[in-house]
Amino acid sequence: MYLAFTQVARPEIATLGFVLALSVPLWCPPVARYFNMEPLMFDWFKKKEYSNVVKFPEPKAVPDIPYVAPPEPEKPAKIFYRIGVTDNNRVAFSMGMSEIIMTKVGCQQMIDQLEVFMNQLPDEE
Repeated sequence: MYLAFTQVARPEIATLGFVLALSVPLWCPPVARYFNMEPLMFDWFKKKEYSNVVKFPEPKAVPDIPYVAPPEPEKPAKIFYRIGVTDNNRVAFSMGMSEIIMTKVGCQQMIDQLEVFMNQLPDEE
């Protein structure tokens, strides 16, 4: 930048020189290792082996101790319906994707209707 502002060198050449200086770790492996970079950054097909990773030994089965399988995780319970009270004192009944929210009077009317329908059913044992 100093060379460009003092007009000692043309700005285009100074910019190219600056970009070339920044790209040195990409094509010069000793400089890349100094900056802790991989030497060939653009070698995408090379298999990378990391030397700073500790490999743990494989677990071995002990013949004296029998293998105990871990318990099976419980499957989440299916919720078929849910009844609850909302924050504005209404009763909420949800089944599947549908939800009904009723006041106390609406709940009493539904209970009365269910009692009528229940009395119409024949007695089964």
